[in-house]
Amino acid sequence: MLDEKRSTSFLNAAVQKGLILGLISILIITVLYIVDYALLANPATSLVVLIIIATISVYFGRSYRSDIGGFISYGKAFQFLFLMQLISSFIQLLFNILLFSIIDPDLTLNLTREAIAQQENMMRFMSKSQDEIQIELIKLQKSVPHQFSVNGQIEGSLGLILVSSILASIFALFVKKNEPIING
Repeated sequence: MLDEKRSTSFLNAAVQKGLILGLISILIITVLYIVDYALLANPATSLVVLIIIATISVYFGRSYRSDIGGFISYGKAFQFLFLMQLISSFIQLLFNILLFSIIDPDLTLNLTREAIAQQENMMRFMSKSQDEIQIELIKLQKSVPHQFSVNGQIEGSLGLILVSSILASIFALFVKKNEPIING
């Protein structure tokens, strides 16, 4: 009975924190979109968002650890964080499909142009030849629009399962706290 209660508590906490994290992600995407949609294609912005999400994830993990008595194994921390990340990613996927398909269907084209322009600037910065740049730009013009399509986002979300497991395994290192072993 106690294990069943702990299991329900674990699941409820992971779902609740995943929903909150998903809503925070939506809020961040919305603010970036309103300020300047080009920020959504900027690698530096993505890094800042990742740091924010990582910080919140570790905070939620530690909060859960406190709620259950101050100790949690690495495995349980990983499970909690992984489930939380999956739920958050699913919510973010649904919002992105809504954003790109209904709210602003032109966003795919606009972000494609922005992403290609950023890649072109980076290749020029790296002193690539004009021929190399042109070859890469042709490839990008074919591949980038798919990333922002509904199918591309769904396919990308499958990769999020792997990313979520990697992030959860890293974040769990900061959340775990084993009970002290008492000899005696």
